[in-house]
Amino acid sequence: MKKYLILICAIFITGCSAEYNLIIKDNSYKDSLLLYGNQNLLKEQLEEEDNNIDIMIATIRQEKPNYKEKIIEKSIDVTGYEYTSSGKIKNLESNSIVNLFYDEVSIKEENNIITIKTSDAIRNGDYGTKLDDVVINIKTNRKLIETNAHSKKQNTYTWRFESGDLDEGVDHTIYIKLGEKQKVSIKTYMLIGGSSFLVIMLYALIKRKISNSF
Repeated sequence: MKKYLILICAIFITGCSAEYNLIIKDNSYKDSLLLYGNQNLLKEQLEEEDNNIDIMIATIRQEKPNYKEKIIEKSIDVTGYEYTSSGKIKNLESNSIVNLFYDEVSIKEENNIITIKTSDAIRNGDYGTKLDDVVINIKTNRKLIETNAHSKKQNTYTWRFESGDLDEGVDHTIYIKLGEKQKVSIKTYMLIGGSSFLVIMLYALIKRKISNSF
């Protein structure tokens, strides 16, 4: 497989960033790859007679036909491409655009346990261009078994690799193992029920007080 990710970044000359978002819900997924850079540099590249943009787009369309493509404006000065797709987890390994980041990507679903693991190096530095940063987010409603994520916010696990982190010799492995869907505990139900009861009681008292005032 060609290293399309770096080809895309080459259109920005420098200052290219990548953000991959994967949402896992039960046994299905939605994912997106956002590649963006300086708008002025992109415009200059497009105006050149010989550019690899058309080739790059055609290649992705051919190799990843399951992804929808659109040009986005992240801000006034920043523009890029976004690719989105969805499907069943069992098809994610073969279909995923995350293969653009790594030489090897393993996504397995066995006994209702999902395991995602990549090789240890992000593809970077080919075609004379390097990524400035890469962010990978995995959001899920499943119970976490283990992960090497750099950070966690609620049910989203994040890996962030900035310029210095993308050098050779740095471990870029993405690993996460997920169990069954998280179940709401009895304690949570009790808290919700208790809160609802207090709200109803407070409403009744206020209504009674207003009625007595007339």
